Amino acid sequence: MGGVLIEFSRQVQTIHLMKAVHHKAFHHLAAALVPADAVSNCAIMMHEMVQDLGYRSFLYAPLRAGDYAKSARRLSDLESEIRSGDVVVYHHSTGSDAAELFTGRSNVRRLLVYHNVTPPLLLDPNGEAFAANARGLAQLPSLVQSADLSIAFSEFSARDLRQAGGSSAIKVVALPLSDAWCDSLQLVATKRDAQRRQNDSAVRLLHVGRVVPSKRLEIAIRAAEWIARDGGNLPVSLTLVGDTNAAPEYVEQLVAYAGDHPSITLKVRGSLSRDALAEEFAAADIYICPSAHEGFCVPLVECMFAELPVIAAACGAIPETLAGSGIVLPDACAEQFAEAARRLLLDAALREKLREKQREVRGRYTMQSFKQGWVRIIAGLLEQETA
Repeated sequence: MGGVLIEFSRQVQTIHLMKAVHHKAFHHLAAALVPADAVSNCAIMMHEMVQDLGYRSFLYAPLRAGDYAKSARRLSDLESEIRSGDVVVYHHSTGSDAAELFTGRSNVRRLLVYHNVTPPLLLDPNGEAFAANARGLAQLPSLVQSADLSIAFSEFSARDLRQAGGSSAIKVVALPLSDAWCDSLQLVATKRDAQRRQNDSAVRLLHVGRVVPSKRLEIAIRAAEWIARDGGNLPVSLTLVGDTNAAPEYVEQLVAYAGDHPSITLKVRGSLSRDALAEEFAAADIYICPSAHEGFCVPLVECMFAELPVIAAACGAIPETLAGSGIVLPDACAEQFAEAARRLLLDAALREKLREKQREVRGRYTMQSFKQGWVRIIAGLLEQETA
């Protein structure tokens, strides 16, 4: 541990030396910077860490909402503010004009942060996200090949980058993602245990994320219906937290579908503040994730800190992120989710085993480890320039 801290201190010293000599600025680009969005949260977190190191750092996006409408700059402002030798950090998750600005600059250092792009085939072909994500996948090869370094939050995403790079010699670094508020979620487990003792009859399922077809939330509704039916009309609720604007027709279909199953209660909460989201983690018994594609899946890490048991489909980076700390199903069918939920509800030893594994695995997703990894990447990039 001492060696790790010494190395981290050396990297910070290197960064401060380079800052004093070069006076660089960091420019963080994203397709959008909006509240309650995982990509936006990550971009802002990395931007603030750069500021903490003493560098000038700026945020840009063509779409800015909420508080970010004032704190972030227009994409068109970049051309007048960037200088030779600056660092451009682009967060890629969908098609955007920001990608073309990133690839079009040759006198700067370029860092690609890849959040993964949901395949268009998993989206509504009539929705805006379908065309945007198709564009995002088409942009990926040129992004990877023009970047000095690419960052992936999972090996699953790193494989996408290597494949997009083709025969080009590209540099890809894995950086397990974290979030500053996860530590506060550790208080949630105690609160949930107390609530469970007060009302141990109802079953509460939770899902956090955009409400879009790729999440396959109709499977979660069917699983809830199976749990209720096999439990003798046991009260079962399914709460969905996350943006509902990307696919409103899909949201309507889910509500209508749940209405055909009166034994369950569907709650569509939309985007919530973090305090309200923490309350949902405290109230839930099981987190359910039937998603068809995930490049990392931050809510799984949040579940580790909240010690909320997880049942998830074995898709994308989900098995890699969970690393044995949840129940992973090879087939995303409602019956298997319902059976896994029954096992969790009835088997206290299984719940405790998974809880212990969550405590072990979440150690790799601490803010300290993320910051050390990000500082190491910055130091390496600056050292290369002066070598």
